[in-house]
Amino acid sequence: MSAVNPLSAEFLYELYATALRQEPLCAVLARHMRKEYLPDRSFQQVQEAIAVHFKTYKTPP
Repeated sequence: MSAVNPLSAEFLYELYATALRQEPLCAVLARHMRKEYLPDRSFQQVQEAIAVHFKTYKTPP
């Protein structure tokens, strides 16, 4: 039986969609999500953009 990656693409799509609507979740992601946790470069770029925006403006993009 193979292990399921809890940070699957489907989960991350939902997580980031929710973070764009909910400031507290966006704050947690901006502070604690690391690029090493993400499955590929596209998610890493999304994370970086959200984190930079949140740190600058203190609101979700």
